[in-house]
Amino acid sequence: DLRTLRSGTTTACYFGSLHLEPTIELAATMDRLNQRGFVGKVAMDRNSPEDYSHDTDRNLMDTQALIDSVAPFKLIDAVITPRFVPTCSIQLLEGLAALAEANDLLVQSHVAESKDCCAFCRALVRARSVRP
Repeated sequence: DLRTLRSGTTTACYFGSLHLEPTIELAATMDRLNQRGFVGKVAMDRNSPEDYSHDTDRNLMDTQALIDSVAPFKLIDAVITPRFVPTCSIQLLEGLAALAEANDLLVQSHVAESKDCCAFCRALVRARSVRP
């Protein structure tokens, strides 16, 4: 966005959208404006409204499609973007981790925003190792 460039921000890390096409358009716009940045397609497959989430396979396919779509841009990199633990199944998180590793990409996500959120996350991943 021109406002970020005008204010001196030369590199930005964006959460795009759950939807692939607008996220690709965001990356293309950044490329046209010569803004260095990282763009992620938000991934989530649970605990979200049915019309605002995708199944695990679609999230992974769309994320790979974003990676492929931004590869030609010189200043833009894809970033793996699970929304946060409550909206991502373990299968989705593992699949996204595999994409990050295979493509040498960074990962961005929301952090816990409250003690209640932390407790909910621990309850969701009780079988996994989680520090209180």
